[in-house]
Amino acid sequence: MNFVKLNGRKYECGEFVTLNHRAPSRVQAPIGTKVELFSISKDGSRVSLYSPHKHIDGWSDLSGKVKNGHGWCVKTKDLSSLVDRDDRVYEIGYGVSYRGKNLKGKLCKVVADIEDNMAFVELQEHVGGCSADGLGKMGHCVAIPNKSLRKKFNKPLT
Repeated sequence: MNFVKLNGRKYECGEFVTLNHRAPSRVQAPIGTKVELFSISKDGSRVSLYSPHKHIDGWSDLSGKVKNGHGWCVKTKDLSSLVDRDDRVYEIGYGVSYRGKNLKGKLCKVVADIEDNMAFVELQEHVGGCSADGLGKMGHCVAIPNKSLRKKFNKPLT
């Protein structure tokens, strides 16, 4: 398997996620740590994470594949509870407007999932929206259907 679904979003090996919650096990990663999805088990039940820039106490070397203290293998269902934000940049596709303004082609990032098929996104520009309960910039956030998001880049929105 070359992808996993975390909180309704598809992630492939090589993509980065930010750990925003404490791990349920004794092995901890500092909140805010950016890690790469290094490998995914054949059945998708386990994910190996790689911290390229930071040594983390209690992390391993993933059986010699990375430097000691930079790798951690975790159950996919546990990883879902650690990740709730998506740092990828998306382009808004079709059929989305807000207060009469067409948002097609605008770049954004997901700040929160609000239903299985909806998400709050933060746009680069002020559109008269909300802050998604403080998760994004005031006036930059709106709720849109997930189906209208098209993955653009695997890097933070500036």
